[in-house]
Amino acid sequence: MAQDSSGRAHGPMTAEGVVERLAKGVLVFDSPVAREGQGFEPLCEHVDFQSVYLPGTDLNSYLLKNHAEATLVQKSLDGRRRLRWAFGAACLAGAGLFGGWSFLSGGLVMPETWAEWVATRLTEATDAVGSQVEMAVDQEAAARTVRAEQGLPGDPEVAILQAKYADFDGAVGHALVEGRTALWVRDHASLDLARQHFSQAVARSPRDPEAVGGLVEALAHDLERNPEAVSMMSAMVERLDAIDGESLPALRAQAVASLASGGHDKAANLASSCVARSPDPALADPDCLLVAGIATNDPATLEALAVRLPDRFPVVAAQAAVAGALADWSALAEYADQLVVLRPDDATSHGLAMTAHLEVGNWSAARRSAARVGALDLDRLDALHLAGQILLKVEGDPRGALVEFDQARERDAIGSYDSRADLLADAAEAARELGEVERARALAGESREAAVGHPAASLVLAKVDFQDGNADGAEAALKDVDLDDWPARSQARFLVGAARIHRGLDRDRSATSELEQAIEADPGWTEAHLESARLKLTLGNVAGALETLRELGLQDPGLDASRTPLIGVWYPPQDWTPFLNELQEALQGDLRLQPETPEILGLLAFATRAPQAGGLLRKAVSEREGLVSAHGALAAVEVEAGNWEQVIKHTEVVLASRPGDSWFHALSGRALQGLDQPDAAEESFRKAVRGDDPSLSTLLVVAEGLAEADDIDGAQEQLLRILAEDPNHVEAQGLRLALTSGDR
Repeated sequence: MAQDSSGRAHGPMTAEGVVERLAKGVLVFDSPVAREGQGFEPLCEHVDFQSVYLPGTDLNSYLLKNHAEATLVQKSLDGRRRLRWAFGAACLAGAGLFGGWSFLSGGLVMPETWAEWVATRLTEATDAVGSQVEMAVDQEAAARTVRAEQGLPGDPEVAILQAKYADFDGAVGHALVEGRTALWVRDHASLDLARQHFSQAVARSPRDPEAVGGLVEALAHDLERNPEAVSMMSAMVERLDAIDGESLPALRAQAVASLASGGHDKAANLASSCVARSPDPALADPDCLLVAGIATNDPATLEALAVRLPDRFPVVAAQAAVAGALADWSALAEYADQLVVLRPDDATSHGLAMTAHLEVGNWSAARRSAARVGALDLDRLDALHLAGQILLKVEGDPRGALVEFDQARERDAIGSYDSRADLLADAAEAARELGEVERARALAGESREAAVGHPAASLVLAKVDFQDGNADGAEAALKDVDLDDWPARSQARFLVGAARIHRGLDRDRSATSELEQAIEADPGWTEAHLESARLKLTLGNVAGALETLRELGLQDPGLDASRTPLIGVWYPPQDWTPFLNELQEALQGDLRLQPETPEILGLLAFATRAPQAGGLLRKAVSEREGLVSAHGALAAVEVEAGNWEQVIKHTEVVLASRPGDSWFHALSGRALQGLDQPDAAEESFRKAVRGDDPSLSTLLVVAEGLAEADDIDGAQEQLLRILAEDPNHVEAQGLRLALTSGDR
């Protein structure tokens, strides 16, 4: 029996009849229902209908979306009733035929042949109707019933939950509502709450797909924080499949679990099946749409969901995740800002903002976001590490960096932090810069215990021993190093650091060898070439030092400047003033070299980015002809100043002797564009990018030029070439962000 809102009674009805009236809106979730002879209770709390009631704020909307399915169920029931009436009518007709014949024949005994005929017809009718009845029976439902009677996967886990929540006396429907609500908050506390509510629901209703599926989702969303929950999640997924693997709760939960486990393709397929269950895709299950959008990196699906459910944290977080996967840093920054507004005290929001700022080299903003993440989430040691790295390696604040590193070291999670050795090495360098020698030594030792042969820690130890006059200790620290798995840039920086220490120990042969290896490992790093020139000058090879500096005049200066400073092996920028003084003294002391002084000092100033570079180089080319290196350096200087005619003048000199140089074709194209000669600029850009292995900065100059010409597709193509080789190229990331956001 059931009563509608007016108090009108309906029934007695089957459970399917109640569902049909729910779908039509005759009954609602709080309508009183009762079995025959029992008291009334709200529909959502009735044991027969707890698996029908989907938690949410609008039950009728859900039921209306599934009206087609409910109608099919009702039609099936009506068909079965018609078949039963047909069977009864066939039996009655047979009985009537038998009785009529008996009456007409004058007795109750029929001839044998007619009796056989009637029996045959009755048998055929019975078989036909029985076959139709059998076809109307849901065989899969029957199979599920058999499996349920035989036991289900996950029964041991359910038994544990039943023992844990033996005192739980709440309604399952209420637990499901609370669990689903908490699940959409998506912070640690709410996920814990969702897990508790769904566990209670499973303990009370262990064969309810909504309860079991909800528990799977709660465990999956929190899997990164609680990886040990994967066994429980797997058991519940198997249980769902045994109960009803094709139901919407099962498809949704399995899709969420697959996504959490890294199975994007499987998650996409499951989510697609889940979405297809809705007659109107626009009203499909939100969780399934979220999984579909994330698993396929489809911003459109998530944008449509955001229109339907505006300012919902899980939706915006999903949009941010897809933007990050697509390297759309402009969109990521936008979504991160929304998340910070929605949830200012959530570490995830600030973490996404940190990533967006970091990718485009907005170091101060990235540091602030990282510090906020570290303060909000005690397990995010990577954020504290990043904040310290930026303070040390970008902002030049070793004391502030050491504070961040110490905070990370004091956290309980430090023992399991994957980059613990790197953090300790960075902390050791910060302590060394502050003059805390013994602390630096201790931290470096801890780093080398965490990762045997750690290059950065070994270099710190070598520096400390060298400063203490312990030559043998410094030498031992430099030998006990493993560079094999380190990036070329870090290898080069270690080798240059080792060469400096060996120079101080008067081991020039070792220093020379290390510098050659450093230049080979990272040819574009200006500092390795400068160090090589300084060593040559020290060894009396003045001609070799001058030749190295001339090579730097023709080298792309952006190769070094555009790179992220957050590298594994690092040390403070060098002061090249002593080298400048030594070089000037050597040039002035040799009458033959005195005329070369403006050129060489100008090239050194250019390589070290000193402000006097332009003046010295202009003086040099005005006094002497054929100084190709000086003209090359001046071309780069004039580009930064926007002196386009001067750029053309200097690049023509270089290209006359180096016609295939991609870098100078790019500078020429930039100047021609500035002079409003688009056709000539396009030709120069074409020559720049089709040369032999153009440098990353060559591609960047071309991209900037194409962007100025509103050739956004061409600019993006060159930027993608840069990022394919160097995903952390700061200037390329910044320009791509500007192009994507329309700021350029």
